[in-house]
Amino acid sequence: MWRFGVLALVGCDAVFALPHIREQPDVDAADTRGVTGRYGVLVIEPDDFGGYLPPREQTVPTPFEVVLDDGDRPAITSDENFQFAFSRNRDGQSYRLRYTPYGTSTPAVAITAARDLELFSTLFGRYEREPITKPTLLTVTFPQMQQTAYAFSTGLRTSAQINETPTPLSSVAIDWMTQPPLSGLRGLPSATEHDRFYLAEYVLIGGVGAYYAIEKIASAPLTLADGAPATLNMTPALAPLGRCVRLTAGRSAEQDRLRAALPPASVEAMWSIEATPDPMVSPRGGLLLAYEDTTTTSDFQEDVRYPNPFAGERQVVRMLTKATYDLSGHTVTAYTEHFAPLPVTDVCDAASAVTIAGSVAIPNAVTIDDQPAQGSVAVGTGRIAFALGGGGSADYFAVEVLDAQTFATTVRYLNTEPTVTVDPGSLQPGSTYLLRLLAIQGAPGARTGDFRPIAFPYGIAVTYAGPFSVQ
Repeated sequence: MWRFGVLALVGCDAVFALPHIREQPDVDAADTRGVTGRYGVLVIEPDDFGGYLPPREQTVPTPFEVVLDDGDRPAITSDENFQFAFSRNRDGQSYRLRYTPYGTSTPAVAITAARDLELFSTLFGRYEREPITKPTLLTVTFPQMQQTAYAFSTGLRTSAQINETPTPLSSVAIDWMTQPPLSGLRGLPSATEHDRFYLAEYVLIGGVGAYYAIEKIASAPLTLADGAPATLNMTPALAPLGRCVRLTAGRSAEQDRLRAALPPASVEAMWSIEATPDPMVSPRGGLLLAYEDTTTTSDFQEDVRYPNPFAGERQVVRMLTKATYDLSGHTVTAYTEHFAPLPVTDVCDAASAVTIAGSVAIPNAVTIDDQPAQGSVAVGTGRIAFALGGGGSADYFAVEVLDAQTFATTVRYLNTEPTVTVDPGSLQPGSTYLLRLLAIQGAPGARTGDFRPIAFPYGIAVTYAGPFSVQ
């Protein structure tokens, strides 16, 4: 079985902290050299009635550094609302804005000429979170099962597989200190803040074109204290398969795209149906409702029935295609992810039909100062450039510099063109690095400085280059 865990994915809104940039109406229209903006988090929280509140903006103080394309470093002013401003030397001048996105310790450098910036990361769940500083065990007991099962939480969203068919299981101990978060930082759950725990059991449906869907589920309010053990006794009940989609997943063509764009690789593709608070804010951070359990290369074309046990949430289909290959002794997994919203219907017919296919560009053929990004590289200006394979498109790109020994990200660059010039000191002589490259599709306003709207098709491609040592 293919586990749908949380990938170490820097393309997601919460982890990667994609900037949401929108126009500000109070900017002086005559001042075309000035740049203004705010930094914060776009928060979507549960309400008191089992649904979700409208997104709200939580401004957050953070230091910024700006370097204009002529090397000048303008003074940055800010006010009590954390709005910042600086002036350029000429109209439309490009600049490099360096900051640390919410929830990470890795600096980001946005390369842009945008005049009005609102750098807001998406966050499902509350902004104020009580940290977990010590092991905090939650023991969950239930009638014995032998099915694949997941533990979820909403409010503060988490997800982890806790059993796999056909292992018998009647209890599980979950350390909340290591429970994988789906959006933002880990935090202690609180029932007064509408945090809930879910235990979901899955069943295999069908023969040819078989898939797994939630068969039974139980939920309960959840409060944990730091370091204090807790117990939940749960009895999952049947979850009606009340939704349907006539799904076509273009696995074959997407695997072919990855094979053509990357070094020889082991490639596999699967789809999943997930629940998320608001896919138009971010389709990511979903809870698993149904998924495919196969590694065949043919396309999937079947009616899929699935439950909807998470109140107030909407559904998306996600196709994940992975390519694992070797880079001079480093095993890496490149992948593409594509998302599409699902109709709300219990009828399997033409009106419920959804096709998901590969459409995001795949970064490849990476160079540093016109040299292949591998082996020994003489770094001059530090210009990293790459081609776009697979015949897809992208609205903007990211390049991450990784320590080749630890895979730790040292810095992240954002641009709407498939090229970045790294800051001085990002590539140290005698050090060895890998590059992680991302192409993001689904931000139609990116080239004009507006990253906020989400559009479908929405896709992310992640590939690697290197390793290379700096002369």
